[in-house]
Amino acid sequence: MRNLFLFLGLSSIFLISCDKASDPELKSNYFIKLFGTSSVQSASQLIESEDGGYLIVGTSAVSLSEELYQTDLMVIKADRFGNEVWTKFYGDSLDDQGLGIVSLSDGFAVCGVYNNGNNNDLWVLRMNNDGDTLWTTKFDNGYNESGNSIGKARTDDALI
Repeated sequence: MRNLFLFLGLSSIFLISCDKASDPELKSNYFIKLFGTSSVQSASQLIESEDGGYLIVGTSAVSLSEELYQTDLMVIKADRFGNEVWTKFYGDSLDDQGLGIVSLSDGFAVCGVYNNGNNNDLWVLRMNNDGDTLWTTKFDNGYNESGNSIGKARTDDALI
């Protein structure tokens, strides 16, 4: 396991590795990578993916006007050198957040918050290794729910 650090800047996410090189393919295990766009991003969790890369889940804010913002759940996939492979956004016109992520043998699962206009729902998304949505479900009991953490069972199923 590598020593990785995830830092939040004013509007960006920094992924920093500061390990001694133990893998011959890695000339250096030291890197600093910056992820972000012109909007504001925040990271909630960083994990190592099944392929040796990294997955970051969080939230991205998009400005709709000078005073109005919308947030979407965001997932960033990086390779084992910290290079961005892809960034995907999930959500609609209301505020959604990514809070937890788990790597599975054929992709990953994410939990977070989906705003339905009246309250917040627990939101679970299942994706393949390319970040394409396989299925999504929301849990709403009429109050505010959220999924803050997600894990993996021995059967490779996701547990919230």
